[in-house]
Amino acid sequence: KTPTGLPAIKAGISVVTVPSVFGTHQYMDEEMAYLIVKTLLENQKELIAVHRDFEAWTAERAVKNLGMAYHPGAVRYYKERKLWTPEMEQLQQSLLGK
Repeated sequence: KTPTGLPAIKAGISVVTVPSVFGTHQYMDEEMAYLIVKTLLENQKELIAVHRDFEAWTAERAVKNLGMAYHPGAVRYYKERKLWTPEMEQLQQSLLGK
């Protein structure tokens, strides 16, 4: 069901949604991936002012099972913020085939 406050849509209407993700390849520099994730998450207020979709892009939602491995730079940031759980580490290792 849709939340209230969406333009031109009344609350309670069933809709299909898809999560937004940022993807990269395994060869991206770890520091660059770390800085991108850090910048996005630590400047959310400013990003929301540019585009409302950033309201949904939170650190807590970013560490969910998306069915693909996380970049080591992103994992480093999530660990620093204490958002990376043992369950996520187990999933990560499984997705990496380890």
